[in-house]
Amino acid sequence: MAVALQPRHVTATSPVPEERRKKDTTWTPSSTQASNILANTDFAYQTKEIIHETFYGLLLEQGLKLNGGHVEPIFTSETNRKVYSSLMGACKQFLRLHSDQIRRDMEQLDISETALCVTFHSTMHSMFSDCINWGRIVALISFAVLVAYKAHKTSRHVVESIEGWLITFICQNLSQFIMKQKGWASVPDRFSSNKIGGDIVDAKNGGGSWLALAAVGVGAALVTAFLSK
Repeated sequence: MAVALQPRHVTATSPVPEERRKKDTTWTPSSTQASNILANTDFAYQTKEIIHETFYGLLLEQGLKLNGGHVEPIFTSETNRKVYSSLMGACKQFLRLHSDQIRRDMEQLDISETALCVTFHSTMHSMFSDCINWGRIVALISFAVLVAYKAHKTSRHVVESIEGWLITFICQNLSQFIMKQKGWASVPDRFSSNKIGGDIVDAKNGGGSWLALAAVGVGAALVTAFLSK
């Protein structure tokens, strides 16, 4: 026969001790903590929307059509649409200048289905091991697109995984930098003034110091990945 057990030292009729009541009280964040939680949540939602549309838009630019092709993106705000447009322009510029070299370097990377997760994450971390700037964020997104394009040839479902890894990495490792730069909303202004991360973009010649710095970042990451194989 089952026997109902009463908690030790506290009978069903005895009052709960003051110390116990304090421990059981639901934790309430301070106003500052609540603001930080809300900001991080908003950042995560915004990042997911912007990166999702940029990622699949760039894949379409590379000739990879998924789910019948990338439809016209729908955004929850005009700000996100402007950020998307700016990131697309920057990534397309980066890929136009560096995609051939990165593709050649990627031939030495193990992006088989069993090794892809480790390879991709180690490369992302290496890319930002010495500094974070907007140029390297552009390079990161571009690199993820090229990896997804190549990996898709052997395993179609990994594209969604790569997108998820990219979004998670940005939220966990780059959010503080981005928010200190006044968030994603600052990206269109940087591009409209032909600047990104304080580096002048030479739009006429198709290059600029931020592009060179971004290339160094992804190049160093690939070298690190080679050495760690």
